[in-house]
Amino acid sequence: MRHLYTAILALAVMAFTGCRQDRDELISYNSKPNMFGAENSYGEQFKVMWHAMNTNYAAWEIEDIDWDDIYVTYYPRFVELDTLASRGNPDSPDVEEQINEIKNKAEAMYEEILSPLHDGHTKLAFIDPLTKEQYSISPAMIRNQARPDFQDCPEWDLSYYTTVTDDIDAGNCAHLYPLMGKAIMNWLAEEAVELQQAIDEYDEEETHTGTETIEQYQRLSMLSAIAKLQENCATDPARYQDVASIYNKTIVPNHPALGYPTLFGGDLPADLLLFITKDNIAYLRLSGFDLAAVMGDGLEGVEETIGELYKQSWHTWHNLIYRMHSSGTLKGVIIDVRNNGGGNVSDFQYVAGAVMAGECVLGTMKSKNGIGRLDYAPAVSFSIPCYKGNSESITAPVVALANAQSVSMAEITTIAIKQKEGGISIGTTTWGGCTTLIGDGIYNEAAGYAGTFGVRGETAVYGYFPYHLCSYTGMGPAEGKGFTPDIEIRYDTDLYNQTGRDNQLERAFQYLRTGK
Repeated sequence: MRHLYTAILALAVMAFTGCRQDRDELISYNSKPNMFGAENSYGEQFKVMWHAMNTNYAAWEIEDIDWDDIYVTYYPRFVELDTLASRGNPDSPDVEEQINEIKNKAEAMYEEILSPLHDGHTKLAFIDPLTKEQYSISPAMIRNQARPDFQDCPEWDLSYYTTVTDDIDAGNCAHLYPLMGKAIMNWLAEEAVELQQAIDEYDEEETHTGTETIEQYQRLSMLSAIAKLQENCATDPARYQDVASIYNKTIVPNHPALGYPTLFGGDLPADLLLFITKDNIAYLRLSGFDLAAVMGDGLEGVEETIGELYKQSWHTWHNLIYRMHSSGTLKGVIIDVRNNGGGNVSDFQYVAGAVMAGECVLGTMKSKNGIGRLDYAPAVSFSIPCYKGNSESITAPVVALANAQSVSMAEITTIAIKQKEGGISIGTTTWGGCTTLIGDGIYNEAAGYAGTFGVRGETAVYGYFPYHLCSYTGMGPAEGKGFTPDIEIRYDTDLYNQTGRDNQLERAFQYLRTGK
């Protein structure tokens, strides 16, 4: 550890002589040389964090933090950590304890500094100068973990309503993860036949090259993995929901030469649950806003098969809704975004946008246009296109089911429904991260003066920030606040465990059936 202390001492001397200077131009913190000092000095790491936040953070307008005072107060304290590190004895028996104590002090100070921030997406990650361990600070996570409903996690199982109450016709219900799992298993069964044929052909040959021997080993291993998956799914049909993840994590990395690519590049589509009750209530639940790839064109092989399952299921559901709307028999629609962490804005068209037409205008948004904390461009309209095939909006009531872990696009979906005529939300208050982002790890001066900086897991400091500050009609920014429900009701885990009932879903049914 001696070399660490030497580097810390040298940089500590530099840090003591430094003072904050306002920058006249942007510095790209994706540039590793600009991060060099922060790799081995707590003081320099703090300066990188402070300056990058000062320039890149788009939500300063809603914060009441004296950011200049943060610098004056905390910079000397981080420099003091450099001094403590330089005084450490690498030969001491408790050197690891000393190092961890310094790291813990740095992490605690960053938590003090950052936890008051309101933006619900912001996350800062640091690689500790001494231990080289990475840790992260998420103001929203700190805030929301204190909520009593944070751990509420509604299940996806509808068997109580298909078998006990008979509200839902099982034949009129589509759950896409099990369907995807079955499609993958059917594909693997076909692959197993071809693999066995190739194995038999190899065994019939008298001589083999080294490459052929390796490929034979891979075929045997792949065939064994398929057999284990088939056995697991035969004894536990629920495993069909996990097949895609199991395949991506355990099969593909071992068999690249056989041409088995990771499904959807490892970024699996969201789980989707669709049904129509027997008294004409439509329901859609989404695990995340990750449908664009699977709902689009250009897929091949088993991915194309999976894509057709998604598209056919969604279009059947959507078309039925509009037929009932035209005949006046649609009782209402439930859009369930509970425990949905958000994702791609283009998925809006398949969720809230599935029951609306044209553009859904949510409010206004503005972006930073200078290095000053309050340098903003004029506000512009904040709207999202609905499904282009809709000529009119559904007039029946629409309910958004949301909770503490409904984040980002799940929250935008919730407020879009709340703002719609006849729309309400049921559940608990959402997460409080209701603004827009640019790509993770993309810092681009041409894109403006906000957004992420650094490289995740590589640079000493990494920041994940919003790109715009969004204000919603009638309430302004929702960062740190989320959207409160029109009808508040917590998920009853005990009720589900004992009976299989979902009390939040039942409350939505009640509202659509009675208007109360």
